[in-house]
Amino acid sequence: MLVEPTRQRFRPDINGLRAWAIGLVVLYHFDVGPLRGGFVGVDVFFVISGYLMTDILLREGTPSLGRFYARRARRVLPPLAAMSVVLLVLGAALLSAMEFETLAVEVATSLMGVSNFLFREQSGYFDVASREKWLLHSWSLSVEMQFYLAFPLLLRLIDRGRPWRLITLISVFSLVASLAVSPVQPATAFFLLPTRAWEFLVGALVRTMPRTRVNARRLPVAEYIGLALILTSAITFSAEVSWPSGWAAIPVLGAALVLSEWNSPTALTANPFAQWLGTRSYSVYLWHWPVAVALGFVPLPAHLPTKWLGIALSLVLGALSYALVERREWHIGARLGRAAWFVGLPGMALLVAFLIVRHDGFPGRMPPGVDDAAAEARNRHAPGILCRDNIQQPGRTCTAGSGRTGVVVIGDSHAESILGAVARAAHRATAGIEAWSYPSCFTLFDAEVVPGIFRSGARCREFNEWVRARLKELPANVPVLLVSRSSAYVHGNSEPSQRGESRPAIHFGHLHGSLTPQFEREYIHAYIETVCEMAERRPVFLLRPVAEMPVDVPRAVARSLAMRIERYPMVSATEYSARNRLVLAAQDAAATKCGAIILESRDVLCPTGSCQSTLHRRPLYYDDDHLSQFGSLLLVPLLGKIFDAHAHAK
Repeated sequence: MLVEPTRQRFRPDINGLRAWAIGLVVLYHFDVGPLRGGFVGVDVFFVISGYLMTDILLREGTPSLGRFYARRARRVLPPLAAMSVVLLVLGAALLSAMEFETLAVEVATSLMGVSNFLFREQSGYFDVASREKWLLHSWSLSVEMQFYLAFPLLLRLIDRGRPWRLITLISVFSLVASLAVSPVQPATAFFLLPTRAWEFLVGALVRTMPRTRVNARRLPVAEYIGLALILTSAITFSAEVSWPSGWAAIPVLGAALVLSEWNSPTALTANPFAQWLGTRSYSVYLWHWPVAVALGFVPLPAHLPTKWLGIALSLVLGALSYALVERREWHIGARLGRAAWFVGLPGMALLVAFLIVRHDGFPGRMPPGVDDAAAEARNRHAPGILCRDNIQQPGRTCTAGSGRTGVVVIGDSHAESILGAVARAAHRATAGIEAWSYPSCFTLFDAEVVPGIFRSGARCREFNEWVRARLKELPANVPVLLVSRSSAYVHGNSEPSQRGESRPAIHFGHLHGSLTPQFEREYIHAYIETVCEMAERRPVFLLRPVAEMPVDVPRAVARSLAMRIERYPMVSATEYSARNRLVLAAQDAAATKCGAIILESRDVLCPTGSCQSTLHRRPLYYDDDHLSQFGSLLLVPLLGKIFDAHAHAK
């Protein structure tokens, strides 16, 4: 992706392989065709980079590291900086203060080569929030920059006659780390170099392995097989696959075959369009993702013509970037020109980004209401609620109020998002509250989590056993309120980027790749058993699931207000019922058999049948599925029934 063409014999197959890689990535991000796993194009780029980097270093003998890094900077930074400047200019005109500040942070970390660490700490690459991050794609550039810094130092420490031995050893360690980390910490495995290094090193091995004699008549087969492996991966894999793990070995092997000495270019890589696209692949990669994000601003339907428009615009902008920036050589004077180009432009972008962050995104630039709508994303924590992480167990405990405990709230991050409303209702009843929560963990005693679907919740079974034990210690008759993003554990994520995947995130001893009748029976049985066990000694209240919106609500509302377009996210009654069908059935069954009391949140949040995301233009959510404190307070009268029922029972 980043490595410049070397002065060795030009290999059209490598340039054509770049075209295949960028084509898969672009088609995937614009959701065109059956390429649910088009993200493998990035893995192909990593292999290419490892190969070309090693070739440059070995051919140059022992180059000055300063000169080597300077050449990489001249190649990488100007196009990235130019794109960043354009985005900052557009952001000043279109983005709320919060979004503008966020963009500036992404620009700064990208130019410094550390944006992969930033995105690792945020939502995952495949989550709905990823569609809102202008420079999310820069994570791979940062990984490559980090590889560029480390690999030349490594080559200096090893036997240059047989470097492939140590490279092989390190790549094995990296692959093992990827296999171990991907299921339990998918964001770490996806975004960080240690679990990605083996992909670069496979390319390095192709370049450093001892040469062999190969029958020329067999050479084209390597390219056919290699591209077939890459294309098969792009079609069969999806966002549901734990990545990179061991699955990435398939497209990596495919790329290695095309790069190998056994290959000879065919029409698949040597055709004129592949050569044109391959030459411009870096610039196209830089621009295609901002174009995809920008389409979210435009009130156009997500139909095929819109997607092809986005792809065409990406190619045009990529071609312009290649012609005007990537290939540009300034000759103001040798040293002055180089400094102005690869230091001055990135330096200016970095300085502007720091100023934007320093001034909190320069609020007040946009029409009234825009900044307030965007700021709802930070309206997450209610005052007066004290939380502490559990010392030896996963999850954490929160308390509010004083006096007797009027209710114990149990659940995942959705439970935490409504604690302000529960505390307000408890205060009216002169009671306190306690909450036990663990993100991405459904309160179901006999369930196991499916690794790799959610970033957190890996110790869910352990947390639920802790809840089970604590409930036995809790005084009888203290009510329990169960709150979860229930449908996510049945269907998996609701984000559009999941491409319609429906895969349970929990299991009961047998993994289900889809929502089967057997899973539905197991789920309802386990839910009833859990609720009935709790209801033996205390009232149990079940909050109906909160509607999951298709986009990040504060950003979508802020953008609508900025463009003066009255278009806010919503979920129809039909969509809500389809998404939550099994959850609603399980709650109804638990109410009938165990005496649980259902709190009908739909009466409050979906009063007209459809579930709205705003009230008087103010977002009710702080992201796509969690109620903000403002939104949760609408539930106070409903939650007051808990304390009314408890007082009446006494």
